[in-house]
Amino acid sequence: MKIVHITTCDYGGAGLAVLRIHDSLLQLGIDSSVLVADKRTSLSTVFQVEPTATLNTNKKPSNKLLKVTKNILRRRGWFLTNLEKYRKMFNSLKKADQEVCFTFPITSYDLAEDELVKEADVIHLHWVADFVDYPTFFKKVTKPIVWTFHDENIGLGGFHYQCAKDEYYDIYQPLEDAFCGIKREALAYCHNLYVVALSNKMKAFVDGLDFLKPRKKTIIHNSVNHERFRIIDKAYSRDLFHVPRENLVFSFCANEIGDERKGLKELIMALELLGDNNITLLCIGPGELPIDPSFHTICIGKIDNEDVLAALYSCSDRFVMPSFQEAFAQTPLEAMACGVPVIVFPCSGTEELINDDNGVRCKDFTVEALFLGIKESLKRQYNNHKIRNDVMSRFAPRLIAEQYLQVYKMAIDESDKCNE
Repeated sequence: MKIVHITTCDYGGAGLAVLRIHDSLLQLGIDSSVLVADKRTSLSTVFQVEPTATLNTNKKPSNKLLKVTKNILRRRGWFLTNLEKYRKMFNSLKKADQEVCFTFPITSYDLAEDELVKEADVIHLHWVADFVDYPTFFKKVTKPIVWTFHDENIGLGGFHYQCAKDEYYDIYQPLEDAFCGIKREALAYCHNLYVVALSNKMKAFVDGLDFLKPRKKTIIHNSVNHERFRIIDKAYSRDLFHVPRENLVFSFCANEIGDERKGLKELIMALELLGDNNITLLCIGPGELPIDPSFHTICIGKIDNEDVLAALYSCSDRFVMPSFQEAFAQTPLEAMACGVPVIVFPCSGTEELINDDNGVRCKDFTVEALFLGIKESLKRQYNNHKIRNDVMSRFAPRLIAEQYLQVYKMAIDESDKCNE
């Protein structure tokens, strides 16, 4: 069985989830490879794809006079491809101070023509924004497609979360509506599609999309490498990163710590309410603090090494994820694999992840709810080995990979029946 994973990049939350599935499949003896637009790892089984000169681009004329003339006309809006028209429209709509994730379903990547895609038995899509060209890909590819949704972009146009659409729709309406139409039209060609949601909430979202109602759907959670994320002596870990041994230590981790969706501002405000002078907040990830805390704070910056991350998590008395939006976050899994109890906002995935033995799921998304959740957690006694063993029993990479194998086999069997 040959599996090719397609994801925009091999880093970040979605990229990391892909690599964990990919690695587990390789360990099971499955022929697995990954295609990305942006490669940062050194893995030999991950391949960076370059844009195709003939797809949604304008070929430049060889004659210099024609080239100059065409460039002048293009600046006036002539001879633009659809992709260029949409980019021009996006640039005219976007405000300089807006921080919104808005991506395109039209690209210059002709992935359907890639040799690995042609040779694969199953195509496994993940986070494919600005990478998969919907109109050509879904029309050309007739093989079974398994698609793991890492956010809500499939049900939207360019936005990735409904909350962003609610806030910015009036600004981006022409593009958003056009992209919704492009996606629906393209997916009408995709008859052998199997949808994977990361959580119950994500599945409920997908179930509500009328154009995906006929598709088969299942839930498969993210996994965690429990061999790398492990319990490390707390005193040793704190000395390693100059964290006071005597302090109550909370950790927070995000790809961008200043991202409003990740809730660091709310965490700082909730910790201020504790009124404890012996607190240390350990922030893992690039970016700047949204507000200045009055208590001791250590900003570590970006860490890619999982052994270092395990030591950082092991410094903590509690790991906090006050995210307003997730599909099924990686960081609580990593912290719990290190035996650290967690405190989370009630976003997608946390209802399946959190129980009384491993942490607290806050009542709502407010500073007060987070403060009360922290207080409740501090009242409880946790067994770090029990927390770790629970994670290993439910989210081990091999277990998750075997669940995907079942979906792949089902997709292949269904495809074979249709072709008989």
